[in-house]
Amino acid sequence: MTTRTEAVIDRITLIVSDLDRAEDDYVRTFGCRVEQRGDIDPALIGVLCLSPSRGRRSLLRLGRERIELLEFTDMAGRPYPPSSTSTDLWFQHMAIIVDDMKSAHQRVMANRRFWPISRNGPVRLPDTSGGVTAFKFRDHDGHPLELLAFPHGNLPGQWRTVDGTGRFLGVDHTAIAVSDPASSARFFGSVFGFRTGTRTENRGPRRRRRRPRQRHPARAGPACAANGTAALPRGHTPADPARHHQQRHRGDTLCRAGRLA
Repeated sequence: MTTRTEAVIDRITLIVSDLDRAEDDYVRTFGCRVEQRGDIDPALIGVLCLSPSRGRRSLLRLGRERIELLEFTDMAGRPYPPSSTSTDLWFQHMAIIVDDMKSAHQRVMANRRFWPISRNGPVRLPDTSGGVTAFKFRDHDGHPLELLAFPHGNLPGQWRTVDGTGRFLGVDHTAIAVSDPASSARFFGSVFGFRTGTRTENRGPRRRRRRPRQRHPARAGPACAANGTAALPRGHTPADPARHHQQRHRGDTLCRAGRLA
């Protein structure tokens, strides 16, 4: 009998325009620690199907998870579209767990290179979404990021055991936009062994202030942690406030991939 190897997300990778600036932002604001720094391996260039090029790389650690920053020094790509919303299929965000939303929000907004997506600051989500408080924003290059805080006294055990990271405890999940959640769930299940968990749909005025979502958690392996990949279907409320009124609810599928290494 063939056994499937458990899928593990090794890191979240972001392409940046200035490695020094991005690294400084993530270290100073979130308390990331630099683990490695150097040139981008030519083998990675090949995996990405890019023409031969040079670049720099910084591997950061936040709690138990890792964030990789890549800067291509001789082949600048297109900037993140300023009008982009979470309905676009290239959308991907990264959610960071914090132990004190007020303090974490103030720290993020103190960095003038970051700017908010959420209107009116952090928003507490309905109990059907765990009652967490969320705040969405962008870094200097436009990458969408999110802060998540659990209700007082309800911080899951895996986050209570994280030491030495200040207010920012680690990466909870990364989310991607998809055109068909069911097809994407089948793909992640057949290729990586993800398993779909509970499904909920959230509506109401709280959700309209940011981005209402439907969650279809999917799990991979018995040692599944809190981390995973959320697949967001097109057609949900966009993050752009100018278009925020056009829709009232959205859905997403949370696929848990063992853990973020």
